[in-house]
Amino acid sequence: MLSTVLSDDELVNRTCKGDTMAFKELFNRYENKVYNIIYYITQNHETAKDLTQETFFKAFKNLNTLKKGQLFASWLYRISVNLTRDLFKKGKFIMESLEENQEKTIQITDSATKEPQNIFFQKELQSVLLKALSKLSLEHLEVVTLHHIENFSLQEIANILSIPEGTIKSRLARARESLKKELSNYVLA
Repeated sequence: MLSTVLSDDELVNRTCKGDTMAFKELFNRYENKVYNIIYYITQNHETAKDLTQETFFKAFKNLNTLKKGQLFASWLYRISVNLTRDLFKKGKFIMESLEENQEKTIQITDSATKEPQNIFFQKELQSVLLKALSKLSLEHLEVVTLHHIENFSLQEIANILSIPEGTIKSRLARARESLKKELSNYVLA
């Protein structure tokens, strides 16, 4: 196995020279992040798994198109977002039921709080949040997922989505307003 001290650029160069273990290292580094981005946009675990695999297949196949100086991670995330958009455009998107999501969704609260009332509240919160997120437009869902769930900076999101930072700010503001309306019954004043 390759040392984790190698930079993405070094791993990309090695992969382009035929070192498949280098690409495996890139896969290991970014698989969870790519999956999470796709999952929170599609809210479907099977779709997220499939598109994660497709993202890495496409990245491997097109790695030679990565421009010098371009960050591998941003390029990879752009591929995942574009594949997700394509799925929505084709109308082949099926959201899982909220009950299925509650069983599989990443935990929102600290795992140290395993008291029954906290577990119930956490599942209820997940259900409400997923329902509110599902009502956002795709453009708004992308920026909320990238910024608030995956903690990307506005500049990173602008690079991933290939749109100006001002557009990101505008979409985030509109998305927050929509979420505020959706969650108004659940938020204490």
